[in-house]
Amino acid sequence: MAVLRWFNEEEFFYSLETTPTGRHGADEFLFDLRVGYCEHYASAFALLMRGAGIPTRVVTGYQGGDWQPNGRYLLVRQSDAHAWTEVWLEGSGWTRVDPTAAVAPERVEQGSRSAIGQGRHVLDTEWLRNLRNRYDRFQHLWNRWILGFDAQRQQRMLERLGMPDTRPGAIALMMVAALAAVIAAVTLVLLGRSWRATDPVVRAWVRLEHRLKRAGMPRRSGETPLELLERAADFLPDQAVELETLAELYSLARYGPGQTGKAERFIELSKDFKPGKPGEPAPLAGV
Repeated sequence: MAVLRWFNEEEFFYSLETTPTGRHGADEFLFDLRVGYCEHYASAFALLMRGAGIPTRVVTGYQGGDWQPNGRYLLVRQSDAHAWTEVWLEGSGWTRVDPTAAVAPERVEQGSRSAIGQGRHVLDTEWLRNLRNRYDRFQHLWNRWILGFDAQRQQRMLERLGMPDTRPGAIALMMVAALAAVIAAVTLVLLGRSWRATDPVVRAWVRLEHRLKRAGMPRRSGETPLELLERAADFLPDQAVELETLAELYSLARYGPGQTGKAERFIELSKDFKPGKPGEPAPLAGV
């Protein structure tokens, strides 16, 4: 108690920035520097206790942390590292004594950030700490549900899905069936895209739609090709006849049976069609 009172009443200070000590570090700290962090106070206190014949040992660990309510766990960083002592007392055994608490009790009660001062470091801001906490929660969920998805959790998940049979053979069959379903769906999508990409009528229509869009007639959501061309005819009255012809040819080429000639005619006319502006004469085809 005398040593703790000495630490408290004399001009001892807690700081993470200290001058390196030499061979007799404890003497330099106690009688010259008097500025240090938890390891300085723990080692100096242990030296004094042993000099007084009291068995003492230095203990290192962590003091503090940030409670994560969403994940219900305590986030402990390297900055929460701490050192204290334990002294042997007759009848009590090893008893914890933290000499840092005599100099900077806020370090023990509230963590290292309280002792060194708020806002001392540029990167030690509240929003950066919140950002680090959010990243740690994401990493915690990744470790728990992805890296830690062991056999027991797999079995519990399958049981919740109504699949009590979790033998390796049954799981393998389910995986093969799921993989086959995915492959079938992807194949259908790719075949559909391939068919649409190789249809010359569709390609000609896409080019025509782009030209109408540049002329100020973009296709509306849910609008059919015939509705678009009908609206374009009202927008471009001088080219209404051409647009009506294109609408009729596209309908026959796209949906009529065996309309090869109509398809070729639509592709040719759509290639030559150049939308004008409302109230202006229609441009000549091919010019």
